[in-house]
Formats: sequence, C-alpha cells, structure tokens
Amino acid sequence: MKLQSLRRAAALLLALALACALLVVPAAADDPDIPLVSLSLSDATKSSNSNTAVFAQISPSDATTPITWRIEGTQHVYFQNNQNTGPSVVLTILAEAAGETFTLIAESDNGLSDSCQITVKADPSVPQPADVQSVTLNRSTLTLKVNETATLTATVNPSTANQDVIWTSSSSAVSVDQDGNITALAPGQANIVATSAANSQRRAICTVTVEDPPSPVTAVRLSESSVNITQNVIPGGSVTLTATVEPANATDRSLTWSSSDTKVRVLANTDSRSAVVSVPSNTPVGTHATITVTARSNPAIQALCFVQVVAAPPPEITAVAISNPSTDPYRYVDPGKTITLNASITPSEIQDPEISWSSADTSVARVRSNGDLSATVTGVSVGKTEITVRAGGSEVSPDAREIEVSGILLSYLKRSTSGGKGTTVNLTEGSVVDLYQYQDISVTPQLFGNARNKSVTWESSNNSVAQVVSGRVTASYPGDAVITASVAGTGFNASFKVHVSEDVADAITVNMGSSPSYSLSGILSQLNARSQSKAGAPLDCVYNLKVSTKNGVLYYRYTSPETPGHGVGGTERYYYQPSGQGQMALRDVTFVPLPGFDGTAVVDYNAMTTTGSTFTGTIRIEAASSGDVNYATEAGQPVSFAAEHFSAICMGRNGRAIRYVTFNLPSSGRGTLYYNYSPTGQYSQKVTSSTRYYATSSPSIDSITFVPASGYVGNVEIPYHCVDSTGASYNGTVTVRVYGGSGSGGGNVEYSTAQNRQRALNANDFNDASLRATGASLESIRFTSLPSSSAGTLYLNYTNSSSTKVTTAGNYYRSSSPRISNITFVPAANYNGTVTIPFTATNANRATFSGSLIIHVGSGTGTVHYNTSRNQSVALSAWDFNDASRRITGQTLDYIRFNSLPSSGAGVLYYNYASASSTGSRVTVNTDYRRNGAPSLSNITFVPAAGYTGTVSIPFTGYDDSGVRFDGTLTVTVEGGTSTPAVYNILYTGSSTPVAFRAGDFQNVCQTVLGNPLSYVQFSSLPTTGRLYLNYSLSSRTGTPVSTSTRYGVQELGQISYVPRAEYQGTLTIPYTLYDVQGARHSSSVEIQISNGYCYSSFNDTASGWDWAKPSIEYLRASGITNGYSNNTYRPGQSISRGEFTLMICRAFRFPTTGSSSFPDVPAGSTYAGAISSAKNLGIVQGNNGRFQPDRPITRQSAMTMICRAMEAAGQSLPAADTGLLSSYTDGNRVSAFARPSVAALVQMGAVRGNSAMRLNPGTAISRAEMAVILHRVLAR
Repeated sequence: MKLQSLRRAAALLLALALACALLVVPAAADDPDIPLVSLSLSDATKSSNSNTAVFAQISPSDATTPITWRIEGTQHVYFQNNQNTGPSVVLTILAEAAGETFTLIAESDNGLSDSCQITVKADPSVPQPADVQSVTLNRSTLTLKVNETATLTATVNPSTANQDVIWTSSSSAVSVDQDGNITALAPGQANIVATSAANSQRRAICTVTVEDPPSPVTAVRLSESSVNITQNVIPGGSVTLTATVEPANATDRSLTWSSSDTKVRVLANTDSRSAVVSVPSNTPVGTHATITVTARSNPAIQALCFVQVVAAPPPEITAVAISNPSTDPYRYVDPGKTITLNASITPSEIQDPEISWSSADTSVARVRSNGDLSATVTGVSVGKTEITVRAGGSEVSPDAREIEVSGILLSYLKRSTSGGKGTTVNLTEGSVVDLYQYQDISVTPQLFGNARNKSVTWESSNNSVAQVVSGRVTASYPGDAVITASVAGTGFNASFKVHVSEDVADAITVNMGSSPSYSLSGILSQLNARSQSKAGAPLDCVYNLKVSTKNGVLYYRYTSPETPGHGVGGTERYYYQPSGQGQMALRDVTFVPLPGFDGTAVVDYNAMTTTGSTFTGTIRIEAASSGDVNYATEAGQPVSFAAEHFSAICMGRNGRAIRYVTFNLPSSGRGTLYYNYSPTGQYSQKVTSSTRYYATSSPSIDSITFVPASGYVGNVEIPYHCVDSTGASYNGTVTVRVYGGSGSGGGNVEYSTAQNRQRALNANDFNDASLRATGASLESIRFTSLPSSSAGTLYLNYTNSSSTKVTTAGNYYRSSSPRISNITFVPAANYNGTVTIPFTATNANRATFSGSLIIHVGSGTGTVHYNTSRNQSVALSAWDFNDASRRITGQTLDYIRFNSLPSSGAGVLYYNYASASSTGSRVTVNTDYRRNGAPSLSNITFVPAAGYTGTVSIPFTGYDDSGVRFDGTLTVTVEGGTSTPAVYNILYTGSSTPVAFRAGDFQNVCQTVLGNPLSYVQFSSLPTTGRLYLNYSLSSRTGTPVSTSTRYGVQELGQISYVPRAEYQGTLTIPYTLYDVQGARHSSSVEIQISNGYCYSSFNDTASGWDWAKPSIEYLRASGITNGYSNNTYRPGQSISRGEFTLMICRAFRFPTTGSSSFPDVPAGSTYAGAISSAKNLGIVQGNNGRFQPDRPITRQSAMTMICRAMEAAGQSLPAADTGLLSSYTDGNRVSAFARPSVAALVQMGAVRGNSAMRLNPGTAISRAEMAVILHRVLAR
C-alpha cells in the first residue's frame, strides 16, 4: 500500500514538471495572430495507472490558432484537471483502462483536425482487480405506496473485484439514484437494476410494486353545481336520482339513502349510487320531503334533494290523425280546385292545440292551415303528393293522406341502345319524340284523381304522318303530328309532338310468302351493301335486333318448333363474317312468324362496320298466313270438317301424325259446331270443348260440322288444341269464311266499336271483301250514301271535328291517296246502334261489286256468350274475353272485373270449381280476374241453378294491356236438353315443375259418386312422359316412385306429385280406382295438361323472347339450382363462368357447396369456392397447370364433360355411347379428345341435339339459357 502511494506521488510530480516545462510565455498584446497551417497526431502505447503527455505536431510551431482535444472509446481515461486545449494535453489513465484502445482527437478553430489510436498496457507494478462473478441485492421484491422511499444495497462478488455498480429503473413509476435510493412516484411496477461497472453482463434486479394510498370520499353531489336539487313529483309518479362520488377512485364509494317523510319513498338501486324516489297516488299535493344520500365510509359527507309534490301538468297530445274518410272527395282534387281536410287529436279535450300541415310536393298540391283543426288543399298540377299533419312532440307520429291532383300524364319506355331495360320518358306538351318511318312507341297514360277509371281517347293531328291506336303511336311518313290523349267525360288531356323522319338506312324488303320461317342469310349481301353506302365500310355485325312479338320471334339457330335454338337478345352481336371463337353468325338468325300472321313484320337493327362506325336500319319481312285449317261457306250453309286437313297441318308443324284435337267453341252469335249433324237440326249433338276428336277413330273429326248463325256474314275463328302421336302439342285456329249468298253480304265489311269511340278503317278488310265477292284484289271504293249526323261521320285524316269529311263524289283507294286506311268513323255522341253505309267497289280487273260498311256501336260489342245444358256447368275461357277486348280496343286483354253477379236462382260463378262437393270459392265483384296470372279468368266456372233454363247476363268491365277500359256482358244460355252423364275426372295443369295431387279432389269424387268417405286409391297404370312420386322433394329430387300395386290413403294422396319429363307438353291420363269405406269402388282418371303456356317467368328478363328456355330456367329455380341475380334477372343470353357452372352442378347433384377451394386462383370467400373444392375431390374438375380460372366462360364441351362426371360421381348410369355418333355433326371432329365420350353420351341421351346446321359448337361458350335446357334434360329425363 505504501509502495502504491509513493508511485502515485511520483506520477504527480512528473506531471507537474511537465506542466511547468510546457508553460508558454504569452505574446505581447500587440503580437499578431499566427494561423495554424498543419496539425497531425501519432499513434502511441501508454501505461495504465499513469499521467502522460501527448503532443500535437503543428506548423508553424508558433501558431496561435486554438486547438481542442476529445477522447472517444473509453470511460477510464480523462484530461488532467479537465484541461483539453492547447498544442498538448496530459491524460490520466486509470488502471481499469488496461487492455483498451481509445481514440484521441485534436481539432483547430480553423478546421484542421487529426486523430490517433492510444493503446493502454497494464502497469505491471499495479495489481489488477479480480473479475466480477455476480451482483446481488439485499431485496428482490419490494412494495411501496406512492411517495414512499427505500434504499437498496448492491454487493459485487468477489470482494476483490471492482465494487462500482450502475443503477437504472425500467419505469417512470419508480426513480433510483446512483446510491441505490428509490422513490415511488406513481402506481405501477418497475424493475430496479444494479449493473456492474466493470462487467455489464453481471447484474441484479429488484421488482418494485407501487400501490395507491387509500382514497377517502371527499364529496357526494347530486348536480354539478350544488349538492342540493329540487325535484317536483306528481302523485303516483317517480323520479330517479343519481349521485356522483368524489374522487372517482375513492376506495369505498357505497352510499345510503333516506327520506324525511314516509309519504315520499326512496329505494336505492343495486349499486347504491342511484335511487328511485316514488310518491303514492294518495299523497297530498304540497307534501315536502328531503332525500338524503350519505357516504357509507364517512357519514359526515352528504347530499340533499328537496322533493315537493305538485299537481299534475295539463295533458299533452299523444296522437294526431286526419279524420276525413279515405274516399275520393277527400283524396282527389282538380288543378286549381280545393278540398278541406280535418284533423283529430288525442286527448280531444286539449284546448287550442298547435298543429302543422305540409305537402311533400308543392308543385303538385299546396296546403294551408285554417287556424283550427282543418286545412285547405289546393291542386296545382297533375300527380300525387302526401299531405302530412303533425302535432305534439317528436314522439307523436304524424298522419299523412295521399292526394291526387286530377288529370292525365303520358310516358313511354325509350328502348335502350345497349340491350338494357330502357328509360322511361315523361311526355309534356313541349316534348318531341323523334321516330323513323315504321317505328312505333307505346305511350302509357297515367290517370290521377277524378280521371281514374275512365277511358282514354287518342287522336293524331295528322294520321298520314303518325297514327295512334290505344296509345301505340306508329310512324308512317315524314312530318310532324301532335298526339293527344283525352280522358272521356272530363276536360283533362295531354299531348306531345311526334317528328317522323326517313330511316337513316333504307329498309330492306323481302317476301317470305307462307314459309314457316325466314333466314337472314338471304339478305347478307344487301346488309353489307347498306353498310357500304350508309357508313362507308364493310359490315362487321348487327345488334339490337327487335321485332314486334305480335308478328313473330327472332331465333338463333332455329331448326323446328321443337328445337328453335334460343331467342335473339338485344345486346348480342351477330357477325357478317364470324371469325373469332364464340362469334355468332348473322346467317343463323331466323324470323319465325306467329301462327296465322299475315302482313309485314318490321325488324329494327343497329349495325357496326369493320371500322367501328355505326348505323341503324329496318328489314321489312312480308309474310302470308302459314296456312292453318280454312273453310268457306255461304251464309246459313253448313260446312264439314275433314281430318285430313288437320293431319296435314300437324304433319307440317310437328312432322308427326295427328292423334286428336279439342276445340274452343265459337260464340253462338257466329255459329255452332255439331257432331253428326242432321240438316234438320234434329237430334244433332253439339261439339263440347272437353271432348277429344280423333283422326282415325271415334269420335271423328270427319263428323264435325260448323253451321253459321242465322244472318251472320264474316270470318269465324275457332281455336283448337292438337296433340300428335308422341304427345307433343300445338295450338291452332280453324278459320271459316262465311260469305253472303248470290253476292250479297260477301262484299260487306263489318266493324265493332264502343260508344263514343272512333273506328279507323283498314284497306285490307275491303280487299278481303273484294276477294270474297269477286276473287280479285281491290282497287278502290266509292260510298253510295253517308250516315246521318245523328249516327256518326266518316272523316279523312281525322284529328278533330274540323277534319275533312268523306264524300260520295270521290274514290278511295287501297294503295294510293286518298287511302281507305286514312278514313275514320266517328260515332255521334252517346250513339248506340248499327250503322250501315253502302258502297260500290272496283277490283283490279275493273269489275265492280256492291257491299256495305257495317259498324256496330255500343256495349254489345263486348258480349261474351256461352251455351250449356241444364244442370251442366260451363268453364270460362280467357281467350273469349280477349277476343272481346280486341274487337273493342284493338289491344290484348289484361283483366276484367264483374260489376254484378247473377241471382242464386239462375246460377253461381265459382273460382277453381271441381265438383258439386268441391266448388272452390265464389267469384266476387271488383276482383281483377286476369288473362295471364292469378287469379286466372280461365279458372272461373258458371254453375246454373238446379233445373234452371234461360239466359243469364253478367256485366263486366274489361281493361286491355294499355289500361284502356271497356264495358261488356257475359251471357250464358242454359238450354233445356237432357243433361249428359257426369264425368268425374280430376284435372290438373302445369309446366316444367312438379304437379301436386290434392287429396280433397279424390275425396270429392268418392263422396259424389259413392256417397261415402274415401278409403284408398289404386292407380291402374303409370305415365311414361314423367313419373309419379310419393313425398317428392324438388330441391333434392328424391321421392318414392308410385306403384300400381300400392294402396294410397287420403294422407298419402296429398303427398303424390307428377314430375313431367323435360320439355314434355301434352295431356296425359292416369287411370285409377277408388274404394270407399264400405268397399264400393269407382274407376276414373286424373288428367294432367302440361303446357309451356302455364309457365310463368319468375325473372324480369325471361318473360319475353325466351319461351324455348323458360320452362327449364323455372325448373332450375324451383330446384334451388339457380337463384338469378340480385335485381331479379337471370341473364339468359349471358355466358356462364366455370365457377358459376361448378356451383350449379354441385347443387344439381346435391354435392357439398361449402368449404375452401384447393386452387390458388379461386378466392376463399367466393360463392363457388366450396363447390369447386367438392368437384375437385370427386374428380369432376381437374384444373389446368394447377389453376382453375373460375371467371373464364365455360365451353360447351367442358360443360358436357362436367355433367357426365357429376352423373358418375352421383352413381347415375350413362349410356355407353359410341363416339362415332359425333360424325353425324358437321363439326363433330372438332370435339376435343377429352370430351368426346361425354359429348357422345349426352347426344345419345337426347340432352344435346346440336343446331339447325348440325353443329355442336364444342369450343364456344355456353349461355345460361342453353345450360338450363341441357341440365333440365339430364335431371328430368
């Protein structure tokens, strides 16, 4: 120890000597500064436990620029006496620096600097401290309150090691100084660490937890500003008081509550910081009480609530309503007129209540309060608005009344150029609608207020430019015309202007004659020429192909009525010269006229050239009647039907022999159908609508005779339903032309119209008269005399009563001006009767004949007549009422309403009538019975009263598709002949989805025939065009097949369903025998009529143009295989993606559809991910190079392959088809090798049939409609 002290003293003396030697005599105050030019340092090795000088080499040596030194890389070396400036410094190097190397840096004020590395070697004369082995603390854990302190003691082992430690804290909750003194600053936890100064790897930790000190309650408050509150409480009322305890972190926050008066009660809630103060209803007004809330931990801390019992306030409004009845006088107001609405409030005894009135649309109607409970509503303009009355606070619901301002508004649906639904355009007096020649629009009138339920008359200011019939405006020749719609019996009207211009592309006109179809392949060169002349480039494609559904339908790849291909869609493009995959060829588009259509069908189209420019145009297809069954006879003379005529039509339409036909009977006012007719009429049996008449067996078609009604001259159309040898069917019409004897009447033209409704003439009707009377076409007519003004007037180009009147001095022509078709008969106001206007006509051969224009004016034109026998019911047909609608308004019927019903002494109208014991429900007045949809007009039956004979008249009001109203009468003549034996067949109708049996139908037959309850039923034979199932589930397509050996009781009969075979149409009969509880039996049959006519579309975009696919689409929807899109569309013409198709396949075959996909490009959250995973596991799909491409459209051959694999996975058998079958198709060799067995199998099954060109198109994308048909054929085969 002494030696160490001497050494330290010697070192100090040496340092002092060096310091003296380095003293520099300061320069004189006036010596100039000498700048430093260079500065350098040299590396060196020094001993520990020493003071040593370091010099900088500077130039010039007498430079005066200041130099500053600093040390980096060690904590065991420092400047002696903190002197770190000048050309040299003295370093104190501690013993602990032994073995270290540090950096010494010198920097001058003029920017020069240098550094050197100093290596420290141990002083062998100084013993070195031992290595630190560990550090320990006197405490490992410690708990303190906030602001408390403690001291930790660190021990470094071994004792010969450096004992210095460094103290740190891991959290601001606890502080520590370098002596180990700790202070608790905030609640929380901290680690206090003591780390060896000689070895940072050696440390010790004490975990300190800081807790809050107890927090006493300092205050209890019942409001923010005061400890006392006052609360008024009515007798029988209550109020909840809530106390606030301060501070919020008080240790004990519980409270007690008390009342100074037992008549004012207080009950604390569970947490004690709130309480309910209640006052019994018998507590006197004026009672006072003090509610005291006290801190349980310190009773000295309290808050008070002073309660005073006061009288109940006056009542408040709880409800408001418009008290006027919801009848027309209080809902309808004319423009400029007023109505008064009254309000009522609850409670009604409130004096001077505050109420307010408002109108949702002041442009339609305004409302003004009258200062009491009433308001005045003033009509402003046509339309609807809501008048709302409000009273009381926001919790009182207002009341509203819909108000209509009387009048008529017009609009039409502007066709979309992109294939969408189109846009509704509202028409006003200033509106101008631009049309090309031959185009038309359907204008929809909307009637409001006092114009409702009234008929609308339409007028054109220039019929040669545009004609309007029941809202359908047809453009004829270039020019302008004003279209006016007037509400009958009112002064309400609306008008707009039509501007007609020549089509930008001249119409292409073709004549298809009576051919059943016309392919556009015949006009491809003309269309290309139009493209060159109109757009200056070759034709690329056409789209937006449209034709009136009253004329016919456009199909793609039409082959026959059974395989029509698919309907042509608006957005689909049809290419002049298809080249790419999936491009549809324009040559494969075919027009198929409706049965009996005779006239010109106008096809509108948009076209695009190869350069991308566009143009529009029209194609006019002239079609003659396709030639249904036609007969002609002289007035009053019978004409016999021939089976060979019906057979020829059936063979031409279906390619198969006829089996039988059934007839819809004509109106007795036009004639009667007899079976085995006797010229005297005696013993002649009338044809019935329920009887089947056969071509080769009895009852025979050859035994049917039509006898015209007395005095009737004109055409009689008799609808019939034909079933061929395979069960397929179609609907046709027998037309009987009844002409006048000896030339009389054969040249007559007959029209019907309603009272106050004009009737336009048609040159084609006069041409028909010429053909009837002379056999030659018409050239012109001249009227011999004109009707009296009290009956009506004939006008030329009629717009109003100032239009030009027809004269007897001039000729009117079929094909030139002045045209017969521009003549209009306008009946005199309220005239009712028949007007006969004689004329002389000249035919194309210059021969003349005489005839009469006969116009029936009045409600009689709406008569629908039926005949029946005594005690025999008669079913109504919507088609008969549709005929009445067409006769009067020229439009298809929408629905009718019966205005009154027959007396019970005459008979009853029933809905869904089956038998005397199953009558269904009674028809009611003011119910809408529809031509299409439910409730169906065809489901109504008239049942005459027992023994009644005579004629029953039942008035009705009809509405056509345009909303035009007409009046009519249903007349039923009940004749006194002997009733025929009752037939107790059970009749069902349906389309592609299962037809459920009703147990009640069998019970009614049993009760009616045998007089006893039903025991069971046995079926004698089963259908071959479908299957009967017990407990059939369409979603799972499972059930127990019905057997002829099984007895089915009442409960089981109601669980039987007939599942039709895909695409089957016709009537099938299922014979059965029923047994009553006494053992008696009766044999009858179930008759099921399956027709696409009973198929109603669930989707917005499949109702029109997709008849060939609609039954299959509805089957998939009902089966849960497809739900369509969120906007209730199916998008039948759109291609289907691989992911969508896989999902439908899994649904169809009941494979799992949940889970995650095993393909990387299938999103885990997609709707089809689980289905794709299932399909992969079952071997239905395999992907390509590890990817599935779910959004890519699936090709026809891939879809067929997946269907076959799914059938195999479901355990269903496939025919062992020969791939040689594919050679019969022109592109059969293009079916890929992987798909050939599957495509051949589906071809052999009949699920795939190719198109009219015998092409399979294996590589093209399959549409959603095509997919539905193929899948339907597979699932319902």
